[in-house]
Amino acid sequence: MQPEALAPFDLPGVAARRSTPQQHNTRHYSHIVRGNQTSMPPATSHASKKRKVYDTTQLDVAATKAAQVIDILIPNEVRQPFSNILRALIASQPPQAASKFCHSSAWENRPEVFKLASARTELLSALFDASTLRKVVKELEKHDPLEFGRDLNAARYIDGKRETPNAQVADSKTVWGLYRDGCTLQVHQPQRFQKDLAGVCSGLEQRLGCLVGINAYLTPPGTQGLAPHHDDVDIFVCQTEGSKRWRLYNPRKGFALPAQPSGDLPEDTLGDPVMDVTLQVGDVLYMPRGTVHQAVAQQDASTHLTISTYQNFSVGTLAQAVLHSAMQGQEEPLCLPLSLRRGLPPGFLYSHGYQADKMRDLRKRPAAPTTPPKVMMPQARAWPSK
Repeated sequence: MQPEALAPFDLPGVAARRSTPQQHNTRHYSHIVRGNQTSMPPATSHASKKRKVYDTTQLDVAATKAAQVIDILIPNEVRQPFSNILRALIASQPPQAASKFCHSSAWENRPEVFKLASARTELLSALFDASTLRKVVKELEKHDPLEFGRDLNAARYIDGKRETPNAQVADSKTVWGLYRDGCTLQVHQPQRFQKDLAGVCSGLEQRLGCLVGINAYLTPPGTQGLAPHHDDVDIFVCQTEGSKRWRLYNPRKGFALPAQPSGDLPEDTLGDPVMDVTLQVGDVLYMPRGTVHQAVAQQDASTHLTISTYQNFSVGTLAQAVLHSAMQGQEEPLCLPLSLRRGLPPGFLYSHGYQADKMRDLRKRPAAPTTPPKVMMPQARAWPSK
């Protein structure tokens, strides 16, 4: 049974959430529907005001239903750390307990593959595939066509270089012409067009307590769309059509859980893969942020969804936000304590930091040998003749 497709942009505020290319390239979830509210500004785009508004109560029902199928979509081994860590924090357990648990689980620690199960295969194969995108593109090109960069990208990776031959308007002829030329189609936030995907996002947000986004990738047989790279989000790769080979590598220079994506990485800097696996329909691959990866479609065309979360959701991010807010506060208890509002000691910069280190290094160097200065004898001045 195919999931029910939404009429284009029927979700509340979706016209306002059609973001810029820059947002799509750097943020994975700029289009999240959160119950009856949206954090984005009112619609200012060319989307028709006559389009009906999607009943958000139906979305809440879909989210509740999705929360029930999350047990099928995301295996318990990955979901369980959230509740355990939360329980440890609420119960005021010592930090070592939560730290020990994190390092003994897959979450934020290592990639994991969960092979197909019958229930998960049935769920994933119905969520999004090439036929779904065909319907969306065909329907929208009549009145409000998709745009490259904003709604989708075309990309191919050949001989160590990534190409992005985007056109402007993404009509059926252009989109599938690029696909036939070997381009992967990267669809930004397909939950805008698919109610079941919107429900999965909302259901996961209920479970995780943070934003969740989705991208879809349709790759022609035997091709690769993206260069090796790492992301700044934790990712669940869900194979919905065909098969794809994934090669995963350790974080660059051992720097795990980065707060920024890497951009394209040269092949000769990757080292040996720590995981080499081919995903079939129904398989789920979990990757912590910072995991360098690349993927190639196999003999058949491939479609997969990347469900991403935990972007800018670290302890450090929270500390940064709290400190910034406290620095703006002007009264108790919403401000910094007096000890942190006091000025730095006089001469602080001369005894701390880079400049102080350089000065200490200079003082440790042996003094250069000195030679007595040469005494210059004055020369006799010739008086001008008269």
